[in-house]
Amino acid sequence: MTTAISIFNKDVLLSWEPVKVLTAKKQLCQCNMSHVDDHIATLELSMADILYDYYNSVLLFYEMPPAVHEGTAASMEPARRLQQALEEMLAHYPCAAGLLVYNETADCLEPPLDLLYPSKPSHHLDDKGHPFPRFVMAFQVTTFECGGFTLGHTCSHAYADGYTGAAFLQNLCAIARGAGLANSLHMIPSRRAVISAREPPSPTMPHPYILARKPTEPGLGARHLHYGTATRFRFSMDSLEALRTSVSTPSQLKICSRNRALAALLCTAFARVSLNVHGLPGSQEFAFRIPVNMRTRGSLISMGYMGNGLCQLNVSATLQELCESPLAHVVEKIERTMESLDLDEKFQSMVDYVELQRREGLSPFIGRVSMPSLVGLPFYDTDCGWGAPKYVGRPSQQLSNRCIILDHPEARAWNVLVTFASSEEHACFRESIAKYIS
Repeated sequence: MTTAISIFNKDVLLSWEPVKVLTAKKQLCQCNMSHVDDHIATLELSMADILYDYYNSVLLFYEMPPAVHEGTAASMEPARRLQQALEEMLAHYPCAAGLLVYNETADCLEPPLDLLYPSKPSHHLDDKGHPFPRFVMAFQVTTFECGGFTLGHTCSHAYADGYTGAAFLQNLCAIARGAGLANSLHMIPSRRAVISAREPPSPTMPHPYILARKPTEPGLGARHLHYGTATRFRFSMDSLEALRTSVSTPSQLKICSRNRALAALLCTAFARVSLNVHGLPGSQEFAFRIPVNMRTRGSLISMGYMGNGLCQLNVSATLQELCESPLAHVVEKIERTMESLDLDEKFQSMVDYVELQRREGLSPFIGRVSMPSLVGLPFYDTDCGWGAPKYVGRPSQQLSNRCIILDHPEARAWNVLVTFASSEEHACFRESIAKYIS
């Protein structure tokens, strides 16, 4: 038997009144809102935030000592402690308890901006076709009769990228165990003040992974999604070492990273599925993107920046090139792409490009196959009073169009999560990586 408890008090959330919505000129937008309360925080999103109009979810699995989980009251302790910690967290980050609102058709003279703010649902605020309420984030604690519990967290990617989401959970759990804030995420009222387009917006590079639709067209959430089978592939640390050694040459000044080597291997596996299962021609271009954290790679944002700080590294090759070339060639192609770019300019160009799309009345969003890596993010530094989690995973429904890499320190391994539409896709992909999985 399991018990699931939401640690957000929805009655409190839905009692909050709407707050002011700001246009580009910081004027009060009269959108038929009453009882405006100026003391409730408003967060202005950047052009880098609005690209990610979907949710990220993570599941953290904890063990509970036998003496604790024997009693019903004791088994409720994780939810109670985390709920108290969340109340304290919201004093630092109030918009985490709000709603994601897109005011694209607001009755304003200036083009309205995308904002996050605490509000109860209102039918006229969102014209993207998303169901209400669209909470910025939600938590659920599930306790198991066998002992242990999970902390589930789902969060709008527009509010937080993987780095921010992990740091938010790290702070939440640190407060829950009585240690205070574990890191310094900087809460700012306007992300556009940090990340903004040039005037006039001047993209200097192509951004083929950014697609666009008219606001009246259905978003991903409103489309019919095909069913697929989620699979976890386990790569032991020994296998990862063997993999990166196999693609490194003695002439290299620095041995290839495990992350880079694994991304190349997965890329070739996807290419073989396209070639052998889907029957695409070898001359077909296969493009994939690797998110790069600008906090560690660039100079535009600080380590404490709370928002989306991802620059998308776009790598393209033909299916034939990926399937017939040595794996070291694919690694070299990724590295050449990285080294040839001014990442700060790449990021700024992306922001300018999104700004132009918005001024043309379009809603830009991220496309193409993505390989985000959550390795090294502090998901395992989330001790809420019962030790570090034993395992961190992702719900399978979150894997559409993405191949996610997660570390698993206790097992001395990394996990790769992929969703396949057929058994043929699964078999072909598995055969391509069989040498390194366990």
